[in-house]
Amino acid sequence: MRNEIFNALFDNATDQPVSGKWYIFEYDPKFKDQLKTWDQYPFVQVMEFKNGNMLASNIHHLSSKGRLSAINNNRFPESTLRYYIPKNADSIFFEVDELDVPKLSQFPLEKFHRNR
Repeated sequence: MRNEIFNALFDNATDQPVSGKWYIFEYDPKFKDQLKTWDQYPFVQVMEFKNGNMLASNIHHLSSKGRLSAINNNRFPESTLRYYIPKNADSIFFEVDELDVPKLSQFPLEKFHRNR
C-alpha cells in the first residue's frame, strides 16, 4: 500500500521541503544505532529549518485518534518532534495536500525500527 500512495503523490514530490507543509519520505538516520526507535517513513509537518536540519512533527508517533486530534487542532505534542537531516532522506519528499492529511494519517505507512 505504501508504494501505491507514494506513486499517487509522485507528481507533488520535491527535493526541497518547505516549512508549514506536510510530507512523507523515506529516511535513514545518521545515528540510527543510537536511537531507541526510528521511523523509516515519517509523515511530518515541517516546522522550521535550523543549521541545515529540519524540525518536524512526525504524527506516526501518535495513535490514530491522536493523529486526528493533533491535525484538527494544529497542535503537536513534543513527543512527535524530531530533527531530520534532509540529505539522509531518499531525496524525494512526497508533499501531501492539507485536505488529504487526515485521511492519509489513518493508513499504516510507518515502519518503526527498534534498537535493543
